[in-house]
Parts: sequence; structure tokens; C-alpha cells
Amino acid sequence: MSLGVSSQVYLDIFDSFFDDLEEAGEEILFVAAAGNSGDNFYSFPASANSRFMMSVACVDSDANQCSFSQYNDQVDIAAPGFDVISTVP
Repeated sequence: MSLGVSSQVYLDIFDSFFDDLEEAGEEILFVAAAGNSGDNFYSFPASANSRFMMSVACVDSDANQCSFSQYNDQVDIAAPGFDVISTVP
């Protein structure tokens, strides 16, 4: 899921959603792109402050940060996402 929202209304909805999961004892992992603005701003839902959310940044085929990828303290992992060799033409 990559909604790329930053409005406080959406942030409140995500917080409430993840709080409800926590209270229900759920164990669900959500994975979202960190964002594509190339800065350190928070993009949601990837930057939601929840143990249920994994934020993924982009690296190129040489493991360098992609110029367009978000980078902040909520990013959990980086994955190949640019100039990657594929079996698909």
C-alpha cells in the first residue's frame, strides 16, 4: 500500500487503525514504500509509528540510495527498485 498522504486527518486514521490492531492482539505486517520525493519528509502510511508497518526505501543495482527515494528515521529497510536486472523484458 502506498498512499503517500500527509494530512493530519489521515495520520489520525492510521494511528487509530494501528491502535485497534494492537488492542485486538493482531500480528499483521504492512509493507509500504517510503515515498518518492527524495527528501527526509514523512510519507504515510510508510512512516506511521507502528510496529506493524515496515517502510521500504529504494536502492539501485549498485546498492546506492535512489535519488527519488525518501530517507528518514522511519525507514526500516531498502530494496532494489531502480536499474535492476530482471527476467522480464
